[in-house]
Amino acid sequence: IHTLSDPAFLGELIAYGGVPAAIGNNNRMLNALLPVIRSDLALVERYDFEPARRLNCPITAIYATHDPVVESAELMAWRERTTGAFHFHELSGDHFFHSSQPQALVDIIHHALNADGTRRAECKSFA
Repeated sequence: IHTLSDPAFLGELIAYGGVPAAIGNNNRMLNALLPVIRSDLALVERYDFEPARRLNCPITAIYATHDPVVESAELMAWRERTTGAFHFHELSGDHFFHSSQPQALVDIIHHALNADGTRRAECKSFA
């Protein structure tokens, strides 16, 4: 979708649920963010996987159960890319589940980075 015109590109982003109303109604913000998002999607759409050595580190994959873009099998494939531990987590939500379940996401990331689990990170609202 990165090659679409600005209006069509924005329409696709809105259809994915990736444009909060506060941003969608702010032309100045859209003008700043659309080129960045377009570049990000260009990288994703043009990426061509080439097998290389497996990583020697743990990988944590997080899947949203109603994601119209990413399938669980795509994330499970990361298991083959590491010689370390692989952890797969499912959260309910769409491609932008981080907006609806920020604490669950923070807990997963915190656990992955803090294996002893002695402290819990709190998710602070930015609203």
